[in-house]
Amino acid sequence: MADDADAGGVTGPDVPDDDPVKAAGARAERARRAADAAAKAASAAEEAALEAERAFTDDDPDAGESSTAATKADDLELSGPGQGTTDVSAVVDLDKKPTEDDSVESDPVDHEPVGASKPSRAVLIVGAVAAMLLIAGVVVNVLLYLDHRDHTDAQDRRDRYVEVAKQTVINMTSLDHEHAQRDVDRVLASATGEFRTDFEKRGAAFTEVIQKSKVATKGQVALAGVEKENSNGSLVVMIASNSQVSNAAGAQNEDRAWRLRVTVVDVDGIPKVSKVEFVP
Repeated sequence: MADDADAGGVTGPDVPDDDPVKAAGARAERARRAADAAAKAASAAEEAALEAERAFTDDDPDAGESSTAATKADDLELSGPGQGTTDVSAVVDLDKKPTEDDSVESDPVDHEPVGASKPSRAVLIVGAVAAMLLIAGVVVNVLLYLDHRDHTDAQDRRDRYVEVAKQTVINMTSLDHEHAQRDVDRVLASATGEFRTDFEKRGAAFTEVIQKSKVATKGQVALAGVEKENSNGSLVVMIASNSQVSNAAGAQNEDRAWRLRVTVVDVDGIPKVSKVEFVP
């Protein structure tokens, strides 16, 4: 296993955060905000249920009118003889029959419309619970979306790193003695850290050997896969490669097989190779 490579930069714009600790912290913060939103939604739903219950426990305004009517009835109570009260018979002729002129006007009675009754307690409570469930469902969907997005971003990042590792190996195994310096520069363009330092030191001698030996190689990648992801965000990629080699010594498109362990890190938002090891 390769040692963890040092990441040479920070995440640039429009590039997922390659620091697993920061990514986990961001996910935890999103989960905390979603939980707070869910708690507020539950509190609001509970308050709505309590308001609905209070609507049915408040005094009925019609109760005061009933009490007033009862008081008036008591005032009309007739006292017994000898208590200084007026005899009803002295005021009203009980033997008199009513005539057409004696019509009695009655006060109009307000009748409450049939459809104006308050909604039942069950309906209000069910509505409050339904609202709470709806809000909770929205929160859960948001959490699922964020988790899916994080997973997708992480997979995209791994795919980009693997592609950089593959292309670097192809560049290393595809050389032309007529364009040696160009090929060396192409390898350096995707290199950083330890790998770049070593390759720059040997670049001049490497170019000279290719030109003198009239080397021409064409490489390709057969297999590639992630071996591990280090705590600093770097990715270790295992690659199986082969190439056809021709040179002045007489080789003509001879097949060569290679196994390499490539470490890729983020440098200012760009994946670059920091280490290459040939595996027996």
